[in-house]
Amino acid sequence: MATKYYAFDAAPGLLKRDRNSAALTASGYVGPTWDQLAPAATDGIMIVNVEALAATGEYTFRMVGYNDPGRSDATVLGTLEMGAASVSSVETDTSAVGDRGEIRFRTEKDDMRYQYIDLHLEVGGTAPSMTFSAYISREV
Repeated sequence: MATKYYAFDAAPGLLKRDRNSAALTASGYVGPTWDQLAPAATDGIMIVNVEALAATGEYTFRMVGYNDPGRSDATVLGTLEMGAASVSSVETDTSAVGDRGEIRFRTEKDDMRYQYIDLHLEVGGTAPSMTFSAYISREV
């Protein structure tokens, strides 16, 4: 049960995945790209609300920033791993339905500011399947 609340802005690209969307079973980018209109240093937090998941699956969420629309300069800005207990990371959360994951990130890394921000999900493990909602916010 979530005990902290986050603001939501309906600006394009901040909602990455709506509630009650179909389960994802393959790796790929999730939702629309957030275009800041110019490279900028912005602090944010990606909220991932778990609705359903195959406990044997492994799910790695990555916030990615880039300036080339083709993603040739993509850089990982933050990571969250969820799912099977075999996943080993400081950021790992052995998840269950109703859990919330958070990825704090800044759209600047190593003195490089990024214009475009995406959420990428990599799935692995045995028969991965995950239903979740996700959006970018700021802490309130």
